[in-house]
Amino acid sequence: MSTITWSIPVIVMMILTIISVFITLFSRIQAIRKDKISLDDLRSMDFYKKEHPWLEITSRHLDNLFQMPVLFYICFIIILLTPALMKIHYFLVLGWLFVSFRIINSIIHLSTNNLSLRLCSFLVSTACLFTMILMLLFELLKLH
Repeated sequence: MSTITWSIPVIVMMILTIISVFITLFSRIQAIRKDKISLDDLRSMDFYKKEHPWLEITSRHLDNLFQMPVLFYICFIIILLTPALMKIHYFLVLGWLFVSFRIINSIIHLSTNNLSLRLCSFLVSTACLFTMILMLLFELLKLH
């Protein structure tokens, strides 16, 4: 498989993150314009949950995209740097499953915020990532 094929799930994950940056940014700008928060509130990033739940949700969502997905990025960098690993198709399947369930998690988090659905999508994406990491370790040990 080509480098381009392997790069697409990474790019999709990065696009999801950029979209979340804009959602968070526009939410904050709108709150400032409507005098719901002040610039001092942004300095401290202290949004009161009951007064500004949407700002809290968008901020936490963006934070989440800089946690587990970082491990996904590292896995794919290792795979892209190791041609023998790019021949193993299940890594790409696990990568797409991770990205898909992170997108589902984002949609849930930024819409209904149904905790049980969000937890399920999080657990599936995490299981895919954990499997990818373990299999990556196993395959790297086999190569040496």
